Amino acid sequence: MPRIEYDPAREVCPDFTLPMFRVVRASLIAYPDAPLLRTDGEAARALVDAWQEYNRQRRKEYKQQEEEEWALKRKRNPFRRPPSPAPLRLILDLTDEPPNKKRKPLPIIDRDRGPPDFIWPRPLRFAIKKIEKYQWVELWYFSREGCAEAKRTPSCDELFEMVTTVDGRPAFRLIPPFAASENVIPDAQLAWPDFIDATQNYLASLSNANWPQEVVTSMKTFFDHIAIHRLGSSELGRRALLTYQARVRREWHIQSEESDEIAFDISNINSSLLSDIMHQLRSDQLDEQLETLQQGLEELEDRRSQQQQQRRRGRQRRR
Repeated sequence: MPRIEYDPAREVCPDFTLPMFRVVRASLIAYPDAPLLRTDGEAARALVDAWQEYNRQRRKEYKQQEEEEWALKRKRNPFRRPPSPAPLRLILDLTDEPPNKKRKPLPIIDRDRGPPDFIWPRPLRFAIKKIEKYQWVELWYFSREGCAEAKRTPSCDELFEMVTTVDGRPAFRLIPPFAASENVIPDAQLAWPDFIDATQNYLASLSNANWPQEVVTSMKTFFDHIAIHRLGSSELGRRALLTYQARVRREWHIQSEESDEIAFDISNINSSLLSDIMHQLRSDQLDEQLETLQQGLEELEDRRSQQQQQRRRGRQRRR
């Protein structure tokens, strides 16, 4: 095996989409044994994969070469010390990311494709992480107010603070930046226009996170049925629809986490459950009106009592 003169880890993968590699890409597409390579982009990706595999093999050979050379030097001089390792950083990792996570490679650039016509507002990374894990998250994060807060939030990936370990040594603690917002509004309390706007951004985020198309379509139908429901013509009806959405969507996520095989079709509106919610809201509204009326009567009674006392005092003074 020929000696490797430098560390292959420092090598950079060529940009195989450049015109200088056009002949190579065309030859790869025309090659009969190529596995389903039909476009320039697929051929460029295949070249990148091949280069990365070759680079990984060279890294292994380089590491083996260093170990053999060190063993030979140690044999000649038994008192020789191995090279000092890199300084150890004492970090307490409180994130949910796996250790030594490899950086995701950059995508191949399609030079025939320009920027999109419309860019959806980005929510907080807390909400994005929830979506990527198929977890429930409030719709407020996808509203205009929630996305506006995301713009004001620092976008750094790693935050550190100084702490003290159990044995009294100083250390850096890695804080996850994906924190929930203190200004989040529950789904049932959202304003109706905010709910309509948030659902569109929410569905776009599901698609960007590669949710199954069947689930995305079911969610879209679910939101459409709520948006055009006849109860939406009144304030109380909109509150009932928002409450129904909040309960049903959260229940869908809970049951989906408990069972990985079957989940109920969220797009079907349960009229019985919606009717119960509407009845409960009407009852609560009536209780509030009665309580307000009772408070008004008590205040009126207090004013009458005060007026009677003032009249008595006035008569006593005239006497």
